[in-house]
Amino acid sequence: MTTLKQEVEEFIALQEIPKLAEDVHQDLVTQNEALLAEINKVLENGSLALDQLENSELFTTINEATSLINRIEALGQKIFLIFSIFDKLLKLLWISEDGV
Repeated sequence: MTTLKQEVEEFIALQEIPKLAEDVHQDLVTQNEALLAEINKVLENGSLALDQLENSELFTTINEATSLINRIEALGQKIFLIFSIFDKLLKLLWISEDGV
């Protein structure tokens, strides 16, 4: 739990964010701040039973952050696919211009 807390704090502290990713980064920071608050509660109160953890805000926050990360990964895959198609189109155009 302490390692997770440290990783969350490091992510929140990131300063060099590409312009394109600023909104997504802010969403992740918000999720991580909520996660950090829940981690701090767990650390202050000691260990938490597994069934309590599943019904806690911490579990909900982790699921929301995971969902956001999955959507970002899917978006990245779609962007890669678009660039691949664009690259193939450019190559086809280049070939057809050379053949004329």
